[in-house]
Amino acid sequence: MPEDRVFDAVAREVTAGRTPAEAIEAIAQWEDLVLPDQPHRVLRSIASQVRQRHRVYEEWGFAEKSARGLGMTALFAGASGTGKTMAAEVLARELRLDLYRIDLARVVSKYIGETEKNLEKIFRLPRPTGATWRQVYGVACVGIKDIPAAEDDVPSCVSKEMANLQACSFRRHRDWADEFDADAARRARAARLVDVTDAVCPHDTCRAVIGNALVYRDRQHLSATFARTLAPRLEAGLRRAKLI
Repeated sequence: MPEDRVFDAVAREVTAGRTPAEAIEAIAQWEDLVLPDQPHRVLRSIASQVRQRHRVYEEWGFAEKSARGLGMTALFAGASGTGKTMAAEVLARELRLDLYRIDLARVVSKYIGETEKNLEKIFRLPRPTGATWRQVYGVACVGIKDIPAAEDDVPSCVSKEMANLQACSFRRHRDWADEFDADAARRARAARLVDVTDAVCPHDTCRAVIGNALVYRDRQHLSATFARTLAPRLEAGLRRAKLI
C-alpha cells in the first residue's frame, strides 16, 4: 500500500467515531475553479496571507502584541453547487493543509457547554505520528521534507525559456510551511526527517534544471529523472535513521 494511503488509513483509525469531522482529499486545483475575477482574487489573497503569516507574526513581531486573531477565518457563502467546497479544496491543496467536513448536527447541542466541548474535539483532532506508525504497523517512520513550490508550472516555463533557464528559477521563501515537516518530526519521537531542499535549491535558489535534468514535473513535485539523482542523499538519510 502506498505510504500516503497508509497514512490516511491510520488517520481514519485514530479519529473514527471520536469527532464529527470527515477528512476530505483535496484534489481540486485553481484551474478547476470557474469564478468571477473578484472572488477569485479574494481566494488568491487568502492563500497569500496564510503563506506570509510567519513573516508577519514572527519576523515582524505581531505575534508578541496579541495571542488572539493569529489564525485565518474564511466564510464561503452561496447556493448549493456554486463551488464552496471546491474553493476550500483548492486552498487546502495549495497550502498543503488538511481539510475536514464537519457534521453540524453532531456539534450543536441544546445542553449548556456541550457545543463548546464538541468544537474543542474538532480542533484537537489527533494526527498520526511516527509513534502511531510504530504501534500500528510495527515500523519506523521516515519522512521526506516538502520541497519549495514554484508560483507557475516549471516545465511550461522551461519550454518557453530554453535559452534563458535562469528565468525559470525562483528564490526559496522561508515561511510558516518551510519548517512544518521538521516541527512535526521533532514532535514524533519515532519519526526521522530527510531534507533534500539544498539539492533542489542550492544557495536558496530553486533551479528548473540541474545537471541537464528537469527538476520539477509541475510546480511542486520533483521529476522522476531528478528524483533518481537524490538516491545517495536518501540512502544517507536512511542510514542515519538506522533503517538500512
